[in-house]
This record gives sequence, C-alpha cells and structure tokens, in this order.
Amino acid sequence: MNKEEYIEMRQEFASLIYNFENFMKNGFLADCKYNVAFYDALREIRQAEMTVAVIAHAMKDKENNVPITEILTKIENAKKNYDVEQIQTENKHRYCTQLIQILSKFDKSAYEASENHMKDFLIKYHPVVCLNTKKEARDTYEMLKKFYFECNFVGFQEYLDQNINIFEVDEITEDRYVEASQVYFRFRQTITDSINKSKDKYPYNKIELFNDDMTIQAEKDNLDIKAKSLKQGLAAAQKDFKESFGFDFKFKD
Repeated sequence: MNKEEYIEMRQEFASLIYNFENFMKNGFLADCKYNVAFYDALREIRQAEMTVAVIAHAMKDKENNVPITEILTKIENAKKNYDVEQIQTENKHRYCTQLIQILSKFDKSAYEASENHMKDFLIKYHPVVCLNTKKEARDTYEMLKKFYFECNFVGFQEYLDQNINIFEVDEITEDRYVEASQVYFRFRQTITDSINKSKDKYPYNKIELFNDDMTIQAEKDNLDIKAKSLKQGLAAAQKDFKESFGFDFKFKD
C-alpha cells in the first residue's frame, strides 16, 4: 500500500465514523424530542407498568408461600428504586427541555458549523483514525461527542483547544499502513453491525415522527390510549392486591 492509497483509505474510514456519529446524534436528539413531546404520557405509562410488575411479583410470592416479611422488604426496595428512577427521569426531562428550547432558536448555519467541526476533527485527530491508543484521548473524545450531539460547536472548539495535545501523535508512516488497515477493518465491521442492529429500534424509529404535526398528534393519541388501558388494568390489580394483603399499594405521585 502506498501513501496515496493509505490517505484514501483513511478519508473513507473517517467518513464512515462521521456517518456513525451523525447517526448516533440523530438518535440522541430524537430521544430528547420524544421525551419533551410525550413526557406526561410516558411517565404515566412507566408508573403503571412498574406498579403492576410489583403487584404481580408480590402476588406470586404469596402463592409460593414466601414469608410476608420478605415480600414487604421487596416492596420497600421497589419503592426506593422507583424514587431513584423518578429523580433520574425528571433530571433527564429538564435537560431535554432546555436543550430542545436552545436548538429551536438555531438556524441552519449553527447545525452546519457543528457538523463541519466534527468532520474536521475526525480526519485530523480521531483516536482510531490516528491509531492513538491513549485512554485520555478516548475520554476526551467522549466529551467532544457530547458537545457535538448538542450542536454546541463553540464548546466543541474551546474544549478541543484546551486538550489538543492529547490528540497529537506521530504521523502514521508507511511501515504502519497495514496495521492501520487492519484496525480500520475491525472498527468498520463494528460500526456497520451497530447501525444495522439499532436503525429500526427506538429512538431511531421515531426520527421521522417529528417531520409532521399529524404524526406527532397520532403518537400522542396512541400513548394516551395505552396509558388509559394500563391504568384500567392497574385498578384491577390494586384491588386484588388489597384483597390479598389488606392494604393498598401504589408509588408516590
């Protein structure tokens, strides 16, 4: 392999990484949009599903003659786990709401600047492209991706400028072209497999949803119907639970 062939291979691989990171970014933003648009219904659905699950486990334990003290301990642990999850859920919702509000004020040039910063970085400094095995480079790259996902091209460049020395490595010489080729091949397979496994799943299957107000409303209606159905089933489960244990069970509102 000569230098010209290596440069072509390197550029092709950097483009593949960009496509992958852009794919990940689109999924990240779709998840944020989905969270903001349907938060109330999603929260109701999650609460109902978790409550029904705890009740079902408790009823099964009683049928299997599990000691009541053990059942009550499990219920208390479930409540603690629910409280922790609620804090995480609320924190995520606040973050998503703030981010989407900021992005709604951006024009096309802001998105283009974010993409151009990422493309330029990948070909010059990406750890795999440059065969940079330093852990610090991988960790710093993860932070840069966060800026990229948020379309924060100013933060991206400032953070890169502060940490540029981490990405500086010796130029890949001809005696390492084969090594680079092997590394690129392995990562190419990993990237391709990851995209193929994810592209039809949440949140990627919700990206097109936000292109049309009618599909957004249809999704809201479907989630509301699901929430209502779950709440009806939950009411029956809670009635059975009280008859079996003598007290009500529900998570805190």
